Amino acid sequence: MENRIRINHVALWNRSEKNADTFYGELLGLEKQYQFTLDAELAFKIFGTRQPLRAIVFANANYRIEVFLSDRDQLQVPVINHICFEIKNREQFLHQCAESGIERIVIPRNGGQTVFIRDFDGNLFEIKERSNDSDSGSQG
Repeated sequence: MENRIRINHVALWNRSEKNADTFYGELLGLEKQYQFTLDAELAFKIFGTRQPLRAIVFANANYRIEVFLSDRDQLQVPVINHICFEIKNREQFLHQCAESGIERIVIPRNGGQTVFIRDFDGNLFEIKERSNDSDSGSQG
């Protein structure tokens, strides 16, 4: 099982772009790579919120952080924080999750699937298939 799972990205919540720029850009020295917005429908399917969610991706050569922005109090924002794992055999892993009673969230998207699981305590994890030649985290 050596090198079976690795972190693709971590997603966190921030109140403002200014806060994100200061902490992730200035303090941690990460590069602001790109931004994206989840439409309200996709945000609801993944995170349970009916509002569009804007995110900024900060990264360096070793890791990537997706920072979701919302001026609402974090306690009012559904769980956005998650870790994304890359796994060589996603289907086998998801089968093991199902056998263990782990909740799966499968969303058809762009001709494929976006897949999340929740552990027994409600923590959210995105699961991506890792290609054999993938040495760094994939985008998204």
